[in-house]
Amino acid sequence: MTPFPNSDGSFISWVRQNFGTQMVRVIHPVDGSDDEQSELEAQVQSDAAYFDVDAPVYEGDRLELIDPRGGTRKVWITSLEINQAGGMMSSDLSHIKASFSDKNPASQSRTYADRTTFGDNAIFVSGGSHVTIAAHGGSIAQGQTVPPEYSELAKAVKQALELIQKESSFDGEDREIAKQASSGVLEEIVKEEPNPSKLKGSLATLRGVLTAATNSASSAAASGIIQQLFLATSQN
Repeated sequence: MTPFPNSDGSFISWVRQNFGTQMVRVIHPVDGSDDEQSELEAQVQSDAAYFDVDAPVYEGDRLELIDPRGGTRKVWITSLEINQAGGMMSSDLSHIKASFSDKNPASQSRTYADRTTFGDNAIFVSGGSHVTIAAHGGSIAQGQTVPPEYSELAKAVKQALELIQKESSFDGEDREIAKQASSGVLEEIVKEEPNPSKLKGSLATLRGVLTAATNSASSAAASGIIQQLFLATSQN
């Protein structure tokens, strides 16, 4: 990393003289595959890093820190505190406190543009080859991610739930059966070794519920989803 800058009377300059600092690399995620990177001086503690108040650091940024054991330690900023000195306090005391964690918060608390809630179930489609799902009150822990080979199947299940939820031809019993069958599918595909028999049984039940829409205005959509479920299953 680059050498320390000269003393300039800032907060970080004062900290450097009294407590010591280090240069850290800040990686800011942007749309697409490129990231913005910069090297900044900071005072690093066990769970937070302190920067000058105008430092370009943001929640969700990744920090690469010097590991005293050797190599580089990667952490993610989970929250920011911008402390602006005022009144009788010297402006040199203004600083940013960036709390961080070894776990990437993006995999657990990402904002999803495409979310479907069905009863106590929620399915989050993150794009690409992964689909993150959560079933509150069920046996699926929030934040589990469907393997790439099952992503198309999870999307088809999501579409089935959306249709069954809004289509009036499905009654309460149909919706409950569909919810249980979909939960069964999701429970299996997030396992290291899904049970083929349980998976096929749950999918057969879900397809059976969808056939109730064959005489409704959504018959074409239902037929299309049934076909997607067949195709996604046959690919695995």
